[in-house]
Amino acid sequence: MATPRKRYFRVGDSILREPWPREVKLACVLLQAHLNTRWRRDAIPHDEAGICLLSKGAWTDITGKSHAKSAQKLLETLATFVNLSAKIKTENDLTYIRVDWPKFAEYQEFGSRSPGSDEPLFQPPPSPSPTPTPIHPPSEGGAKAPNQGDGGGEKPKPKRSKLCPLPDPIPPDMRAKIDLLCLDNDVPADAFIQGLRDYATRSGKRYAGERGWLAACRSAIREKWSFVPGPPDQPKLNYAERSVQETKEAARRVLAEAMGR
Repeated sequence: MATPRKRYFRVGDSILREPWPREVKLACVLLQAHLNTRWRRDAIPHDEAGICLLSKGAWTDITGKSHAKSAQKLLETLATFVNLSAKIKTENDLTYIRVDWPKFAEYQEFGSRSPGSDEPLFQPPPSPSPTPTPIHPPSEGGAKAPNQGDGGGEKPKPKRSKLCPLPDPIPPDMRAKIDLLCLDNDVPADAFIQGLRDYATRSGKRYAGERGWLAACRSAIREKWSFVPGPPDQPKLNYAERSVQETKEAARRVLAEAMGR
């Protein structure tokens, strides 16, 4: 069989640090429990919840004192700390202690709850609703990503040029730049372009557009790649032969300078 729902009432945690006698603290909590039980069980209006007549059994449970005078004295000690009154009253040869605690109903917030309800005093706050995902309307030119606006966010990475083979035929402006490059380095332009085309076809090389192929031409002439022709009046040498010849020419120049001195 399920147990009945428990009743709840408010108790300030500051009571733990109050400099009251221990029996006064206990009487304060038990008196609140008694008043709260009457309010719920008997459906008493909230403005009358702090007024009650304590019978002998009730004041004994609350104060631990069986005599009315002793129980009244303990409640009067509590009245020096909180706003309540405790007076002995006799009705029909029966003795009661009348307790009047005006601020009790206000402190318990009985006005916001219906008498006799079994709901807990404190309800957990509702869970926050999930934040909706912002919807970015498409611009006039089409959809626009959130990080491509005028504000913050990551900037789009620049697009890299697409790799492509050597154009055939070579565009006139590109051919003019290659001719000027060959002229500056004393390299026959027609032979160089033919060697460059054979090299590109054989190796399958691809570079990033016109700028990439012009950079490859400069590197080929500067580093004297194998297909680069020499000056018209000189025989074509491979890399090893060219290195030996350059070394001998450098040695002759050094020897000539030494003998001239």
